[in-house]
Amino acid sequence: MKHSIIIILMYAFSCHIMAQEQDSINQPLILLNSKMLEDVNIDARFINSFDFTPEGKILLSSSNQFYLLGWQEFASLEPKIQVPIYSFAYTQAEVLLLTSGNSLCLMDSLGRLAELFKLPNDNMEIVAGDSVLYVYDKVKQEKGYALYQLQDNLTYQKLVELPAPITSVVETNENILFSSKSSIFSINVENNKIEKLIQLPNDNDEIISITVDDNNDVLYFASKDNVYGMKDNKVWFAVSELGGLVKYYYDELCVFNSEKKLLILFNTNGEYK
Repeated sequence: MKHSIIIILMYAFSCHIMAQEQDSINQPLILLNSKMLEDVNIDARFINSFDFTPEGKILLSSSNQFYLLGWQEFASLEPKIQVPIYSFAYTQAEVLLLTSGNSLCLMDSLGRLAELFKLPNDNMEIVAGDSVLYVYDKVKQEKGYALYQLQDNLTYQKLVELPAPITSVVETNENILFSSKSSIFSINVENNKIEKLIQLPNDNDEIISITVDDNNDVLYFASKDNVYGMKDNKVWFAVSELGGLVKYYYDELCVFNSEKKLLILFNTNGEYK
């Protein structure tokens, strides 16, 4: 995703968003809600993390158990995990990794855990790039909140440190994007130069998740109340009155709100305002 596509000024953002009609994405598909969980007698308190499995299903988790969500199916996975799960992600090699305490762990197909690496801090979020991993601080640490890149040899490099929580990280074709408070930043992987790309008009409107459709150069970002799309310096409401974690998967935008126990797919069909 090129800088010219996503750089936008606060005033321009405000003008464009007011000019757009709401809900530009097609009819949503509700894959999970609290009623469905009640029907299968599952009372799960989900953590704020999810990912797509290599088979295209959706993996959710409580603090000690994984759940698999597919078309008209929802199942708890055994055995339960013996350590608290904080965050998890699949790598490009289809390996499931999770963070627990200050440990980075691998989970095999039998549900067994193996510690791979001691992380810089406790309770770090994890996200997988094409060839490397990223971990970052969403909870307070002694020296602030940092984003690290993990190399193949399991050493780590600090990319940035901020006074405010880092709420989301995503790797694009050319850069690393991350959000903090009401802003989105870009890190150039070649020279580690950091640029602010987006500043929401309201400083209290926190950006909690970001994702990209690299094929169409579209950035999606979410607050707790709405999901926005942006392409060619044009911003629109992708989803109104619903926020949460967002991930783009082929032509589908997935929105997961762990507090509401709600997960919805929106098919974009490559169509944008």
